[in-house]
Amino acid sequence: AYVTPWDGGVDVLFVMHDFAMDWTGTGVLSEVGYTGSGSIRASAMLMAMSVALDWREDALDASVLGIAVDASGFTFDFDNFMYEAMSFFGMDLDMSVVGMIENTFANMMVERVPVVAREMIEEMNFSKGVPAAGQSYLFEGSISDLAATQEGIWVAYDTTFAPPVRLHPTAPGYLTRSVSLPAPSPSTQEVVGAMGLNLVNQVFYGLWDGGALDMEMPGEA
Repeated sequence: AYVTPWDGGVDVLFVMHDFAMDWTGTGVLSEVGYTGSGSIRASAMLMAMSVALDWREDALDASVLGIAVDASGFTFDFDNFMYEAMSFFGMDLDMSVVGMIENTFANMMVERVPVVAREMIEEMNFSKGVPAAGQSYLFEGSISDLAATQEGIWVAYDTTFAPPVRLHPTAPGYLTRSVSLPAPSPSTQEVVGAMGLNLVNQVFYGLWDGGALDMEMPGEA
């Protein structure tokens, strides 16, 4: 898949190779009932869509603005005499099936994109145990902001870093300050990150609060 960001959304292009689907069906044509079965195959299904991304109320709102589906190398096998009869009289059933399959895929993607976006956000949130000084510190992060621009897709996290047991519960806390965003190069499709000083303070504060930075001085002080 190829993703091209723009201000407020992304363009997505992907290809499904060797598409195949078996089918069975019944119908009525000119008051004559019939049944049929066969297969639908395509060497590739090319899908291009434009998706708007909007972060609001701690959730990603993704909506499809436009979508196009194009099947190449399409073959439609209809194992029934009606197909041969309709083809003989010049009825282009293949193109009708192509249009139906392409529209079905397009409608499916329009319905699935918002669901997939929500699932993606849930997967990007994390809760991990970090071993340090014989203990497991809880490191948690949840997405606080997401935005698409021409430079790339930006994701910001709110984080916490806590010891299993606090040894210094009356500690004054830690300082926070802003951090500048990294500057990726769209031409190289880089994935870059920046660690805010508040996260560094969180980690050191958590280590200290859990006793990982405590030291015993031998002899007389």
